[in-house]
Amino acid sequence: MIEPSDIMEYGVAGFAVGCIVGVCKWFLGALDKKDSLIGDIVTKHEDQREKESERHDKSFNRLSDAINDLTKEIARKK
Repeated sequence: MIEPSDIMEYGVAGFAVGCIVGVCKWFLGALDKKDSLIGDIVTKHEDQREKESERHDKSFNRLSDAINDLTKEIARKK
């Protein structure tokens, strides 16, 4: 790693390169955090979509059963 004595040896150019390296590491760390946050959001969204799909299927099945029951009742009365 860069030590203060190395910076003094290379002067302003060494300091500038050190700063650039530090900013790049900071930026890459921020990108990693952003990627993990996006991954969490996507996972939550997928879970929510699965739950909504299950609810939709259950509602559709209940509605289909109710329609079938009503159709049978109407057929019996005739």
